[in-house]
Amino acid sequence: MTSAPTARPLIRSTCLASLVATCLAGASHALPQTVEAHESLRGARELVLRAADSVASISVGVQRGDELLWQESFGLADVANGIPATPATAYPLASLTKSMTATLGVILAARGRVELDAPVLDVLGADALRVYEGDASKLTLRNVLAMRAGVPHGWRSYAYDVEDAPRLADCLRRTSVVTFAPGGEFLYSNLTYGIAEAVFERATKRSFDELMRTELFAPLGMDTARVGRPEFPAAVQHRAGGGTIGGRFMPAAAAGAYASVVDLLRYARFHMGELEGTEALLDGDSLALLHPKPGADEGYFGFGQVDLGDGLMWTLTNGSFTGCTSMLTIVPSQSLAVVVLVNTGSSPSLADELALDITDALVVGFAARARETMALWDTYGATTPFEPRAEWLGDWTGRIAADERDVPFTLSFDPDGGIWATWDDAGDGALGGARLRDDRLIVSLRAPIPFDESGGEMLDLDFELVLEPARIHGAVTANYANERGSFRLSHYVELERDGKGE
Repeated sequence: MTSAPTARPLIRSTCLASLVATCLAGASHALPQTVEAHESLRGARELVLRAADSVASISVGVQRGDELLWQESFGLADVANGIPATPATAYPLASLTKSMTATLGVILAARGRVELDAPVLDVLGADALRVYEGDASKLTLRNVLAMRAGVPHGWRSYAYDVEDAPRLADCLRRTSVVTFAPGGEFLYSNLTYGIAEAVFERATKRSFDELMRTELFAPLGMDTARVGRPEFPAAVQHRAGGGTIGGRFMPAAAAGAYASVVDLLRYARFHMGELEGTEALLDGDSLALLHPKPGADEGYFGFGQVDLGDGLMWTLTNGSFTGCTSMLTIVPSQSLAVVVLVNTGSSPSLADELALDITDALVVGFAARARETMALWDTYGATTPFEPRAEWLGDWTGRIAADERDVPFTLSFDPDGGIWATWDDAGDGALGGARLRDDRLIVSLRAPIPFDESGGEMLDLDFELVLEPARIHGAVTANYANERGSFRLSHYVELERDGKGE
């Protein structure tokens, strides 16, 4: 368990009417009260109670069909100000946001506002993104939502007091680089969802925030759901060792939403086709796009779909970022939804673990099956030791395509497995941690390669490079933080043998 941010008594809260009622005036649903745990959930509640001693707060919701089995919050949404968490408290959702963005995309597609199979550059313009590999016509909205855009994982999270953060369009043009062929493999990426956000805004001429509020949150009765930090008291992100953290996350479509347990139970019921009054929002075929069968060729739109055997399907969407974790588990055959929200960072995700244990109390054996599957996920992307092949030995020369200029770059492979780099025809250094994942070299280097917002400092760089007979290409990624925020950004790398690179 992580240590508590601050010693304080455990609080089981209903609603802070004095703090929240004004902000939610006019909402279509009454402020929710705590619903005591169903008898079958008493043991799970004890697990949550013990976990709540080690974090700022936990909020839980469990619904089966029309019956609300449990809805309760423990601890403080804001430790510094002593504000208790409640079932109506909006928490930062981190990557659970992606399922909402995908849902919005399917809603807009069903209304003819966007086309899933149209190239996104037809909407954004040819210069909106830098496409270095593959066929740009395969960079469709469908492949973007399924994370098959070939864009490396990344983000920008600016401190709240930074007033000159760039616009999304500028960020995409500079750092959403297509370094692997679109339409191919799944590549988890926040920046990919920034492309979807830009497409929605350009196609509808409305902001992403407005689209989420009017096309998704309001129709579903998600009264406290927002994109970005809400204007009313919300859960504050707390570090495991104490203190708070937070900022304006870009792209918002990847991890910028807030919502409460109450909101997410309604969201889950909508996805199960059980939320009354929302039948016209998406028909069955459109909902099926969001919940394809495991292994479907079209990929997954923000939700995971797992076959646990014996007809037991598990639909999930979750998120984890410094200071918050979230988990929504759906068991369609049981009409069951479980939500867990935590506002203190933990690894592995505390929200995930608690959601499995709560679900197991109602679906016997669920947790063991789910954890077995999750153990298999951990083998995704497994690497093997790097052993140089004869065709790789020698010098490979080319460039790193940085924001403002191409940086001359050379890799040299030695027979003993050593890899050396030179850059800008001046700097040099040894690369470390070389591993292979299929045909890709995973290796690290510390060098002052220029990245946006880095100030020209020395950075720890991670390379993912495709090794081909005649060339090496891929991405170099830097993960860094400073007074302006935290950043994970990538550049394209292209090298050829014997100095034939550009």
